[in-house]
Amino acid sequence: MLEQGELQVVIYPPDPGIGHYRGPRFDWSGMVGAIRVGAHTFVQTWQKEHDPVIPDAVNGPAEEFGIETPLGYDSAAPGAAFIKIGVGELRRINREPYFFGEVYPVVRALPWRVHHDRTSATFSQELPLTRGYGYQYKKQLTLALDGRTLSIQHSLKNTGTLPILTNHYAHNFLRLDGQMTGPSYRVTFDSPVSGEIQPARLAERTGNVVQVVAPLLARESLFGNLTPEPSANSFSFTVENTQVGSKVRVSGDFEPEKFSIWALREVFCPEVFIKLQLPPGAEKIWTTRYEFIVPPPLPAE
Repeated sequence: MLEQGELQVVIYPPDPGIGHYRGPRFDWSGMVGAIRVGAHTFVQTWQKEHDPVIPDAVNGPAEEFGIETPLGYDSAAPGAAFIKIGVGELRRINREPYFFGEVYPVVRALPWRVHHDRTSATFSQELPLTRGYGYQYKKQLTLALDGRTLSIQHSLKNTGTLPILTNHYAHNFLRLDGQMTGPSYRVTFDSPVSGEIQPARLAERTGNVVQVVAPLLARESLFGNLTPEPSANSFSFTVENTQVGSKVRVSGDFEPEKFSIWALREVFCPEVFIKLQLPPGAEKIWTTRYEFIVPPPLPAE
């Protein structure tokens, strides 16, 4: 667990044998199990049962490369391997297009180098040249001195002979102070966005604000893609639960490809995508920051 002041971040280390998450979808490094500031919770377990190989058996700012098409999937025949950055090599199981919810077998989990202290953890993974692809990937989670901010810095270098054409995003499974998704949740973007959330009876966008307008029932969901203003080279938005007053301010130093908002009754997920186009030898470094804001204490009687 990382700690700085009142901020506590529970992290599960990657391990192909006993790791908390061993699924084929999300980057195994920096898996967050819980985030707390004092008595306030921002991330917690939201599923009733846990199976480590299920694609979405994750919490917190779980991250994924290539949600539409991982490296080498289209050229792999059924039974052959393709590459999922942050995991390793997976087996293509049929001729269908890639689907992020499919349980593709992990045929080679790439090893990790892990270093950590009380306030930071660094994870490094390398893919040696494999069918033209190769990379060096590093992720560092750091708690700021303010005891309120988590930074996640990524670096990806293309060491192969083929270009890396993919995207990356953080799913951000949030649940503020245990509150289920309903009209107390809203997202305010600092810059203009366009697009709609469906179904309209559950959420609506007005300007740069997305507001949940009705409680979600069991097994109900909402979803929408939002397009940021052109040429934005950074972003910031705030997720708020107006009932309890807790907020998460999310910001980044990169141009967002798009935003997505997805939610179930149990969890609320604003997502930020970055497009990655790396020719051989190129490297990209980007950082996302999470500031956790708690309501002021009640006055003493």
